[in-house]
Amino acid sequence: MVLSFSVALKFASKNTLTTLLSLHERYQKVTFSYTRKIMRYPEAIQILTDWRRKGRVLFTRKELRKLFAQDGDAAFKGGLARLISLGALRRVSRGLFLFALIV
Repeated sequence: MVLSFSVALKFASKNTLTTLLSLHERYQKVTFSYTRKIMRYPEAIQILTDWRRKGRVLFTRKELRKLFAQDGDAAFKGGLARLISLGALRRVSRGLFLFALIV
């Protein structure tokens, strides 16, 4: 019998992951996979729109990284490039971005 778990890192506690790892080491029959939340365009637009309502439209790369902290480095870079190519963000200068999408 093989037990299988799928855990979303955003919702999994450290204890849950530790327990699954110890089960895997003990029985070698417990398998689990995890998913990492990646930046999705609609969610990113919603987050940036919420900040626009608060009066913020300029963001540094560091601030954007904090807004999308759940993303891995590659996902963040890819998501940022997508937002720029689709016109939602404009690069004002190195490390400074303008939320330019009119919603």
